[in-house]
Amino acid sequence: LLLVVVFAVSASAQDKPADVFAKSKDIQVTLSSISLEKYGPAKEDKTFKAGETVFINLELKGLQANDQGQVVVQADISVPQLSLDRKNLIDGSTGAEDVVPMYFQIPIGSVQKGGTCFVKITIRDMVAKTSVEYNTTFKLATK
Repeated sequence: LLLVVVFAVSASAQDKPADVFAKSKDIQVTLSSISLEKYGPAKEDKTFKAGETVFINLELKGLQANDQGQVVVQADISVPQLSLDRKNLIDGSTGAEDVVPMYFQIPIGSVQKGGTCFVKITIRDMVAKTSVEYNTTFKLATK
């Protein structure tokens, strides 16, 4: 029932050409937390350091189900400050629910420069052929 993302994604899934998707008026994305664990409590200062993993925990509403009662989702993530740009990081289906949880796991390697990291997540509803963009931030500390 969960859509899960881990950074180890096969290279073949990243180069698929994306269809053109209309901007969704139905998909609602809510941030549950930015934390140190999957679906964990929010890290109040949203500051992470080398060796930690950032979990961006989201809840999705308004996804359209297919004839088999499944929602089919693809998602991309971009974090320019970490030179991260992954397409189709999530590419799967799950049972249709009112609220579908989703998380993104971002391991932090060495940190040369602290500051704010901007995160852009693009979520595509493959049944409705619509998409939505969600933006958030977290901080990096050098120590």
